[in-house]
Amino acid sequence: MIYHQLKINDEPVKNRHDIFIKMVQLIMCLLILDIGSRFDGYPGSLFEIVNRVSNFAIFVLSPLQAMLWVYYIKVQGSQDPLALRRLSNWFKGILFGNLGLSIANLKYQWLYYIDGANVYHRGPYFLLPVGLTLILTLLAYWYAINYRDSFTKKYFRALMLFAVPPLTCIFLQYQIYGSSLILAGVVMSQLMVFINIQNQRVYTDFLTGVYNRTKLESYLNKRIKMTKRKGKTFSAILVDLDDFKHINDTLGHDIGDIALGATAAILKSCVRIDDMIARYGGDEFCIVLDIEDPVELENMVSKIQGKILSYNEQFNSPFRLELSMGYAVYDPSFNMTADDFQRLIDLKMYQEKRSRKSQLIS
Repeated sequence: MIYHQLKINDEPVKNRHDIFIKMVQLIMCLLILDIGSRFDGYPGSLFEIVNRVSNFAIFVLSPLQAMLWVYYIKVQGSQDPLALRRLSNWFKGILFGNLGLSIANLKYQWLYYIDGANVYHRGPYFLLPVGLTLILTLLAYWYAINYRDSFTKKYFRALMLFAVPPLTCIFLQYQIYGSSLILAGVVMSQLMVFINIQNQRVYTDFLTGVYNRTKLESYLNKRIKMTKRKGKTFSAILVDLDDFKHINDTLGHDIGDIALGATAAILKSCVRIDDMIARYGGDEFCIVLDIEDPVELENMVSKIQGKILSYNEQFNSPFRLELSMGYAVYDPSFNMTADDFQRLIDLKMYQEKRSRKSQLIS
């Protein structure tokens, strides 16, 4: 079901989760192999062949699921192609080593063996694959914590919980000899991540990876209600990408999409994990911040402008990014609705845009 839903959805966000699709494909394969290994104890040459082939394939593929999970988190949090290539090469080496160990096991029976009655038995070193899985799981946790600023809070929690069902099932399977629980734990974990991916599709702008306007409106209403209830206010910045139509008309829509993506990435690099960024319109973004002090808000605006300036100086892009921003701290005493507050920062943004244009003309 998860695989089907991911494949039929041809939205651009799917490309960001290709590795997760491969994880689902792998677990489907492992579940089929697990069925084959359930012929354990059944007499007959055909049952014995299926049992031996299935167990061998499971041991060969067992590290791959954890590796894909590590790589998935790494890709979500880092776009460094050199680091991803190094990690991929390490994993290839581990996979070939595991393949060699699995082949050697056919003779030396280190990991497992199947007796003449077609019954599976653990070998003296059967914990080696388990240990490898645990190491890879710890590596995944380390990456998730290291890149936590790249994830939303809900998605980060899902990443943190991903390993809990499989690790619990590993412990139970170790205690209950002959049980097969690990794959069930992996399926539960993938279901948790799948639910978060679906939520992202509903509330995410797929071009830039930030939230969409629907999510922004519901979030602003929530923050206003919270302000009235708890007294803790917030602020917002409306960002407009200047001359975006000129970029589209002269350089093409593909370059325009790159400019939007670069702007979103810069904004994300400026804010904290608890702050919220949404694409407000075609070339407009809105940032909702846990900032109550107007001076601190001014500093955030200056930080964004500084990052934009650094981008224009460092990257030889065919376009130059210029932003107009309107911003304000929400004042609960005015009893503004979410629409009222959006109109306020929209007005401030256009005032800044007109002021900048008049300065250029003069």
